[in-house]
Amino acid sequence: AALADYEPETGWGSQPPTERQAELLARAGFDLSRITSKGYASKLIDVLFRRRELGLATPKQLRWLARFGHPSPHLATFEEASAYLDQKFSGKRRQAAHAP
Repeated sequence: AALADYEPETGWGSQPPTERQAELLARAGFDLSRITSKGYASKLIDVLFRRRELGLATPKQLRWLARFGHPSPHLATFEEASAYLDQKFSGKRRQAAHAP
């Protein structure tokens, strides 16, 4: 929530995100239209790397976990999220295969 209210504190932080920042955040599943400054992009990347270091679910996984009603998506590990989503997606594929 604190990142949602991010306000740049320096001239550097107010500049548009760099191409590398934009590429990294796009690959991670972020909506680039909502990332308007280099400082905000930097904070998001810090969080991304910290989550990775801790072995937590990725932003893409978090969105899918929330869609499928996972009880605590922000606490799920990468492996837990992968297993949960594999189960959910394979169930959807089985349902589609049996549809008339």
